Amino acid sequence: MPSSPPLPIEVVERIIGFYHETMLCTPGDTTNKSLTLNFATLKSLNLEPGSMPNLNHLWVATHCQNVNAIDHFCQTVGHGIKLLEYSSSSLAEHTATTILELVDTLQGLFVHTIPTSIQDYVCPDATSEPPVNRTLLRNLKVIWKMDLKNYSNPKMEAMAHGWYMV
Repeated sequence: MPSSPPLPIEVVERIIGFYHETMLCTPGDTTNKSLTLNFATLKSLNLEPGSMPNLNHLWVATHCQNVNAIDHFCQTVGHGIKLLEYSSSSLAEHTATTILELVDTLQGLFVHTIPTSIQDYVCPDATSEPPVNRTLLRNLKVIWKMDLKNYSNPKMEAMAHGWYMV
């Protein structure tokens, strides 16, 4: 099945705004800095590159049927996102791709669970010189974990509640 052409930003914002009315102040306003995606099923979210030039905050509820659309969105439109918030503990491993799509700009990560595949990138071993893997997420400054428990990684257990300054 051929992919559909990208929708104009105004149409997408009206559709999303209909379902989540507090998300946007003015549909079609390219100055919007924040986007909330709270869909269990989101097959695609095709926007023109550069259609949200001021976007720096993304909140998503991750679900197995929307992670590909969110990854594609971050790859094409999310190049300025500095703060990523996501709600998911059962699908944490799926969010690793999203985090890595934002590697150049991500400064804050507010999450329920950090994917085990990138724990060392997010919270490097502070005892090593220089810190291990810190070059990948070099701009990350703040992590807020909302639900941390049962981590096998002692670095993650140490920051099990609240804020962590990277």
